[in-house]
Amino acid sequence: MIEDWPVDPLIDIHIELLPEFGFTVQNEPVYGPGSVFQGIVHLKLKEVPVAADKIILTFRGAENATAIHNGSYFIQSLWQRTRKDCLLAETEYHFPFTIQMSVTQFPPSLEHKLYQSKFILTAKLIRSAFTLPTMMTQKEINYMPFIETSLLKKPVITTKNNNTKPFVTVKLHSLEYVP
Repeated sequence: MIEDWPVDPLIDIHIELLPEFGFTVQNEPVYGPGSVFQGIVHLKLKEVPVAADKIILTFRGAENATAIHNGSYFIQSLWQRTRKDCLLAETEYHFPFTIQMSVTQFPPSLEHKLYQSKFILTAKLIRSAFTLPTMMTQKEINYMPFIETSLLKKPVITTKNNNTKPFVTVKLHSLEYVP
């Protein structure tokens, strides 16, 4: 789902995610329901000025099984031209952002030949002239829902009773959330 876009040697745009206080899997941060992730969109221009309409940040998820379901969960404009200012005149820009995921239990990030579920953060520089291509960068977000589980050491205890009816006692430990 990460798309290939044209490369412009004069423009460098990339997303930097700041360290997450959650957990990691194979040294990659993992986000879950209600997670907050922060970062910076870096834009470096080797030649200025550059005519541009806006710079946007999109967070999107897509699921692919037998059909494709795409959903945009978040779109934010980081910069937009005004009547007076439609040129990016500096050589370097930094646009900080913060995104909080909803508490919805989305499917986990997964890539398999029969099923895919991905979450992608995209930053785009949309330029004024129709002849100039949009510049884009993407970063995959590793998402894992929190699943309510319990420790089942002795979930069912059956005891004999003096009556002819069986008697069952069920003991469960307190619930925990395990990623």
